[in-house]
Amino acid sequence: MAPEYTDYAPLPIRNEEGLDRDNDWVSQTRVKSTWMLHSILTLSLVLNASFVLYQLSSPADVSDTQVLYSPAQDVLRYKNIVFDSSFGAMKTMYQGPPSNVNNDLWSELYNLFHQLHCLNQVRKGLYGEVDWTDEDDHTGITHLDHCVDIIRQNLMKRGKRFIRASKLTSSVQCGHNPADMDTGLA
Repeated sequence: MAPEYTDYAPLPIRNEEGLDRDNDWVSQTRVKSTWMLHSILTLSLVLNASFVLYQLSSPADVSDTQVLYSPAQDVLRYKNIVFDSSFGAMKTMYQGPPSNVNNDLWSELYNLFHQLHCLNQVRKGLYGEVDWTDEDDHTGITHLDHCVDIIRQNLMKRGKRFIRASKLTSSVQCGHNPADMDTGLA
């Protein structure tokens, strides 16, 4: 016994001009599929553009940027703060010529971070507390040269891309998400 088929599609019949009667059906199908393809492509473009704009506008999750192991990585937390320009009236307590107060503040900061130690050495060098002529001294120019390169490497590795202002003003402020140094790690 032969199987029964319920779906039926008529074969195209040619009229006297040699054109298919189903030509309208074919063109309607082609228009529908073209419209559907354009709709899907447009939707994909809009969704991808929205995703890119969202990624560019939202701050990076810095907790996922840990590259090397640190014993402090499990307890280190981050907080959103606004960085001041550190010019004029907005100077921080870490700035200025080395003193007992700001040297102690720097010491508290860099117990965990080699980069901060290096930055502190550069700071001391700016104020003449480094012997620039002594190449053999571990606290002299050789150490300072090492520190500048460590800072360069870390800035290149973790630096964010910001537009550099051609004119500095004393009221420039930027939002950042640095490590929370008040978590008792220092």
